[in-house]
Amino acid sequence: MAAFVFAAFAVWLNTDQIITGTAVTIGSLGFTGAVFQSRFGATGLALELPTVPAWEVPLLARIPAVGPAFFDQAVTAYLAYLLVPVLGWFLFRTRRGLALRAVGESPEAAHAAGVPVVRTRMLAVVFAGLAAGLAGAHLSLVHTGTFAENMSAGKGFIAIAVVVLGRWNPKWVIAAALFFGGAEALQFALQAVDADLPYPLFLALPYVLSLAALAGWFGRSQAPEGLGSAWPGRHPG
Repeated sequence: MAAFVFAAFAVWLNTDQIITGTAVTIGSLGFTGAVFQSRFGATGLALELPTVPAWEVPLLARIPAVGPAFFDQAVTAYLAYLLVPVLGWFLFRTRRGLALRAVGESPEAAHAAGVPVVRTRMLAVVFAGLAAGLAGAHLSLVHTGTFAENMSAGKGFIAIAVVVLGRWNPKWVIAAALFFGGAEALQFALQAVDADLPYPLFLALPYVLSLAALAGWFGRSQAPEGLGSAWPGRHPG
């Protein structure tokens, strides 16, 4: 729903994407927090969710080091694995994928070729919202078994850095996601070994790496030319 609201304003009505995204983010945070507190109280101690059990892939889960990390996971993790080749095939091997990339690179050229720019962009935003919702469900139903206000703790902003570092290509995006996941796991490992450093430094590690990626320390990437650009809305195309 939040993705649809964002698409309606930013894509259809051509509002500023940064302001709209900020408004939707803050509004969603306030709305979910209000519903959560009205139902479970300020502390939410009564909220306990059953977690999705891990499903071990035979043989692969026994590979040393990487096996348990990759192949002893909940079904949502395997769905994320599957999305990588599917999205890669869709974006680079199908006409609809070419149309989607075209509305991001040059909406004028896409429109001239008969591609419905507004409709394509709205569908892309809604799909992205569904994927983000799946990630939120994974966080609640696999990792924590509960819900807390702002429990994502800025992971959506890290996702932006992951896409930049991955150069808008699914196979590199998954590699960048694993890199940042390793950085987040590293902060817990460093705290566990009782390193003689303030723990907030460990908590900040993934976000420092996000800033480094956005600043181009790991190699600059060329964003789609039409990224963030408005397109005349309020029409069927």
